[in-house]
Amino acid sequence: MIASLDHSSLKEFLGLYQHIQLTGDQETAKKLQRRIQKAAENEWHIALCGHFSAGKSSLINALIGQTLLPSSPIPTSANLVEVKKGDASAVVSTMAGATYALPIPFTASDLRPLLTNGDDVESVELRHPDVRLESGCTLLDTPGVDSVDEAHQRATEEGMYLADMVVYCMDCNHVQSDVNVQFLQSIKALGKPIVLVVTQMDKLLDTEIEIEQFRRDTETAFKQYDIPTEHLFFISVQAPGLKKNEWADLQAFLHTHQHNRGETDQHAARMLVDEHIEWLRMQQEEDRQLNEHIIADADENDIQAATESLQLFSDEIQQAEAKRDAFIKAARQDIEQTAYNAPLFSFDVREQVRVYLEAMEANFKPGLFSTKKKVETIRQERLTQLNESLQNGLEHLLGNLQNTLQTHFQSVEVTSPNVQAAVFQTTLPYQPKDLHSLIQPGATANPDYVLKYRDDVMSHIRHLAKQAFFPLIDAGAEALTTQIEEKKRAQADDVSRWGALVDAANKLETLDQKLAEAKAALLSELEAPTPVKHSLLEQLLAPKQPEPLPDFSTQMEDELHTTEENEPLYSMATNDVNKEQLLSDLYRAAQCLTSVTNLEQSRLRLLEKAKRIENKRFTVALFGAFSAGKSSFANALLGGSYLPVSPQPTTAAVNRIYPIDETHPDRHATIHMKQGDDLLDDVNHALAPTGKQVTQLDDIELLRSTLSWPENAGANQAFFNAFLKGWATQKSHIGTAFTVGPDQYEAYIADEALACYVDSIDVHIDSPLTSEGIALVDTPGADSINSRHTSVAFDYIKNADAILFVTYYNHAFSRADREFLDQLGKVKDAFALDKMFFIINAKDLAANADELNDVETYVQQQLAERHIFRPKLFSVSSRQALHNETKVQSGLADFQTAFQQFVQHELSAVVANEAIQELHFLDHVIKEALENAQLSEEKRTEKITVIEAQAKQLTASMNEKNAEPQLDAIQNETAQLLYHVRQRTMLNATSWFKQAFHPGLFYGTSYQEGIAEGVKEFLQMINTALVQEFRATALRLEQKATVLIQDMYRSWETPLADAFHTTLPHYEPEKKAVPDPIADIQVEQTVIRQLQKQIKSSRHFIEGSGRTDAQSTLFAIVEELLEQWSQNATDVYQPWNIALVNTQLADAKRLAIEVTTQTAETHTASLSPISQSDWQDAHEGIQAIVKHY
Repeated sequence: MIASLDHSSLKEFLGLYQHIQLTGDQETAKKLQRRIQKAAENEWHIALCGHFSAGKSSLINALIGQTLLPSSPIPTSANLVEVKKGDASAVVSTMAGATYALPIPFTASDLRPLLTNGDDVESVELRHPDVRLESGCTLLDTPGVDSVDEAHQRATEEGMYLADMVVYCMDCNHVQSDVNVQFLQSIKALGKPIVLVVTQMDKLLDTEIEIEQFRRDTETAFKQYDIPTEHLFFISVQAPGLKKNEWADLQAFLHTHQHNRGETDQHAARMLVDEHIEWLRMQQEEDRQLNEHIIADADENDIQAATESLQLFSDEIQQAEAKRDAFIKAARQDIEQTAYNAPLFSFDVREQVRVYLEAMEANFKPGLFSTKKKVETIRQERLTQLNESLQNGLEHLLGNLQNTLQTHFQSVEVTSPNVQAAVFQTTLPYQPKDLHSLIQPGATANPDYVLKYRDDVMSHIRHLAKQAFFPLIDAGAEALTTQIEEKKRAQADDVSRWGALVDAANKLETLDQKLAEAKAALLSELEAPTPVKHSLLEQLLAPKQPEPLPDFSTQMEDELHTTEENEPLYSMATNDVNKEQLLSDLYRAAQCLTSVTNLEQSRLRLLEKAKRIENKRFTVALFGAFSAGKSSFANALLGGSYLPVSPQPTTAAVNRIYPIDETHPDRHATIHMKQGDDLLDDVNHALAPTGKQVTQLDDIELLRSTLSWPENAGANQAFFNAFLKGWATQKSHIGTAFTVGPDQYEAYIADEALACYVDSIDVHIDSPLTSEGIALVDTPGADSINSRHTSVAFDYIKNADAILFVTYYNHAFSRADREFLDQLGKVKDAFALDKMFFIINAKDLAANADELNDVETYVQQQLAERHIFRPKLFSVSSRQALHNETKVQSGLADFQTAFQQFVQHELSAVVANEAIQELHFLDHVIKEALENAQLSEEKRTEKITVIEAQAKQLTASMNEKNAEPQLDAIQNETAQLLYHVRQRTMLNATSWFKQAFHPGLFYGTSYQEGIAEGVKEFLQMINTALVQEFRATALRLEQKATVLIQDMYRSWETPLADAFHTTLPHYEPEKKAVPDPIADIQVEQTVIRQLQKQIKSSRHFIEGSGRTDAQSTLFAIVEELLEQWSQNATDVYQPWNIALVNTQLADAKRLAIEVTTQTAETHTASLSPISQSDWQDAHEGIQAIVKHY
């Protein structure tokens, strides 16, 4: 039923759509349209998530009562699948925006190629009239959350955005996987109800764990990560009648809660508002990038300081300019005022002025008989007298003017020497003739004009004062201007930088303000939606007519390359030797030599080789994800339930399973506890998220009450809590080793409160496997949320005689499997892959033979992608193998046959062949002794001399060899290997970047915090890889050294064979411990701030250029860090290489010289006089044995 416009959520979404669509944000508008359709049809969406093969598709099929979706232990969903009630239809939406209809009727098989095509198909909508769903209920099937494919991540994100409730599915054997924890943490902030469903409970045996204990353990584990567990169900859809099956409870819960969507609609509306704001932010991208580039290296304090500095500088300049302008005004005023107030015209001077003016009258006659000349003389005399009287006053005025201006200069700190000197060098440009020129024509010496003339003279003097001193004032002002300009020039760079920072910050603030205003407007729209026309709703709900479906089917390519098809599974020994027969023959041969005393050393060598064959132990290491079934597979190999088995992570320490002996009875174990320093390191590593550390273990109890654990510290907190729980009982055992019986050692394997104190456990078991000299090593799971479990024992990869890699049938080739094999790939060229066996455990879960074949093919393809071709792959069921009635179909026998052949033909071949060579050598020597018996004493002596000379020459040439050529080769190899490490790291960095900077990174946190966490995860992945690379490089260098020394060693075989008709035994140097890994690479905090500014927002990262920009920046920095890491590694490897080569060379020399000496002694012994019958008896006995070889 279509809702009306009165539907509150519909009005909100329509109002937002109308507003946002006008801005051009088509992506958000498209999502809003989808929410409008959802609200209009009153749909309730339940998203089913989980790792691949967690049972999501099977759960959906069970909920709807129809087998619509294909289900398989291998991935079947690569896009978003919507399942609804309605007329049968299947509509496919492509990445290109087209829609197509699948022909009706269709089956799960028809859907499989569509659902696995994540490249072309965006989503699939399925409808069926018979599904057991209420009207409006939609189930969403999402791809596995452990995928790193971007298309899969987008599909899962789409499901999260549409969902009203999230049902998270977990295979019962993989509940505590870190994949589950990481995803559940990422979706908490979405504000949607989370239902946890543990699926396939029918696979869990009651003997493994009680359901209630399983529930308690699961709740405890998830609560440590603040993951809600109030809605937790344990179900099996395949076995509805299973005891304590909560399948019906889950159905009832979903039915009861499927109408409470108001809160999720509101949350979705606000999420879409946030998404649109991010889109608007991206439209500001160019402006933001320009301005953020300017402030890239600055923080808020820097910008505040720039603002203050710029204001202070501006104030200083304004003050200086104001001071200069005030100086000009005041100085001029004072000069004028000083000249104006000058007391130049006293009474006497005024009288002289009158007298002078009188003389200058036209009719002036000084007497009755004055002549013109006399008049001029008197006029000049009176002018001179007036001038002399004024000069005294003018000199005084000049001094006042000079002092006045000097005072002003001092007040404004005009420091120019030239300007200051000019003040006192300045004079008034007064001339006596000026007094004459100032008299107006026709003037008389009347009192009024006398005063006027005085004023004219004073005005003239003031003019002269300004003429003389105003230029000096201007010069002083210019000096002040120069000082101001010098200050501007001196701080020009600072001012420019401050100005750019402040301007950029202001512009960014304006851009942010626009976003804030836009968001406020949208939130206001939610509170009071703008009325919209019903025609808009009809337009948005108008169905899109799908086209006929083209051929989207994709066939999985056969990637089992043939480039290495001709390589044998393993190289067979030259002789197909029966171990028991060879042992018997060696003891018989030794008996034959009893009477030949001269060959006593040869007899002892035969016994020594027999002992080596008889007592030879082979180490077989088990690897795989937790709950892949390693321990159960080990039990199957051993023929009994010796190790604890549980869906929880049980193997917390390395367990070595040895044969019994006189001091170690059956099912007794030696527990090796960690040393105190190692435990202290573990505890401080666990405490790292809290910022606390301890200097001694006794301090942990005092620390307990002060700890504050961050939300993402679950694994660290879990370890610390387990450590505290076991502290009281285990602290006295630290650094010790002790033996426990069958009823105790399982606790040290499975109980984390005890296991966290354990370094390793040696369990002695009486079984057919161990009686063959096989030591079985069970390693911790590779993806347990107890992070201490994840340190894969590198030494066992390096030193094990065989590796059994176990993957779980229902979750074959999980992410943990891929990571382990990626690690293995780093060292696989340093040992033969022939020693690896791949086990798909729990094949009894296969629905049929075709499904089993699909899983095997999938694993083979995944291995081929990692350049592991023609693997020794076996599907077994450990559960069936432990029961006689099902043992035949368990598949274990096929593996055991192949493995026994491998042990007999590969592992035992070297020692066996050396023993056989010794038998042939003795046969030759005894034949030669019988011939020598016919020689004269002289000839015998002569031959002995030749033998001794040959031996001496051979041993001398061996001793002369030095390691210089090998060291040069090793150093070159080091440089080459580290170059390839850097290349591989940068190639893999793209994938690591995608994993570290996933969309879920930004859920529930600011994008700045998300970026910081992404950088942390990215570097952690790189550093984890570099630790592996460092060890792998050491292993390659060791292998290279071995090859070089073995080549030298084998170069001595030809002269030895020519001289003595024998060969050197196989030389295998002792393994040398690899150096400790060097320090991790780290980035400066400024780099994280730079990335935070580059990315700007989560949407900019996910949909914009933020991802590319951040990746480029981070990769450039990582490349520089890798160069330094490489140099540090070289500094560590160099002394290690020297010690390695010198030790191997010395060992090779020792062995070759020892064999040469012993061989020469044996030949010499054959020339000693002895009973010919003794030689003949030995000859007949040895020849009877040798003919079989």
